[in-house]
Amino acid sequence: GGEVDRTAWVTPEEARQRLTNPTDREPLEALVAAYERRILRTAPFLVLRHAKAKPRSSWSRAEGERPLAATGRRQALAVARLLAVWSPEKPVSSPWRRCVETVTPYVQHARKSLKTIAAFTEKSAKAKPKKTRRETRALLDRHRSTLLCTHRPVLPLVLEELTETVAGRDTEAILAALPTKDPYLKPGAVIVAHQALDRGGKIVSLEHYDVWDD
Repeated sequence: GGEVDRTAWVTPEEARQRLTNPTDREPLEALVAAYERRILRTAPFLVLRHAKAKPRSSWSRAEGERPLAATGRRQALAVARLLAVWSPEKPVSSPWRRCVETVTPYVQHARKSLKTIAAFTEKSAKAKPKKTRRETRALLDRHRSTLLCTHRPVLPLVLEELTETVAGRDTEAILAALPTKDPYLKPGAVIVAHQALDRGGKIVSLEHYDVWDD
């Protein structure tokens, strides 16, 4: 609006001189501090719980084929808009239908290729939890913009790996922000863990968003 007449790139020192309002200097100082701590350059690691599915009680066929409910399909569209904020380059999902349907709108709109990993299904996580954790760790170790869509019963294993990746002076606050009780995330909700690329991929910041629900 009328408050901005031009923009310019300047050094932090010059910016401090130009910013006459003390409250305007606060975000500048936070930016400089993040740079000095080597946590400014990050890659987002997104953990997504699939959108609302048809109830188990009303589904008699294979569990892996249970689809999204009508509300879940609408949530999936909202999820796609939410994910576009971070534009994860590497979408990964449980191969079960309700997870794939949740990420499909984003994958199609962003023109990304979806990789499915069986270790993130409910059945596999229950039978081989260590493998699920290894697959999570492998994704985290890549230090790239990643989306992981999985199921509520799998979330504790994924969150355990996130917990072990947290580091820095804000560790306590970050760990406090991680959900610790069932159901961990609402259907369609997402956790965004920011991995500092200059700190070995350690998680230095965390965000949590619930998707639209009718």
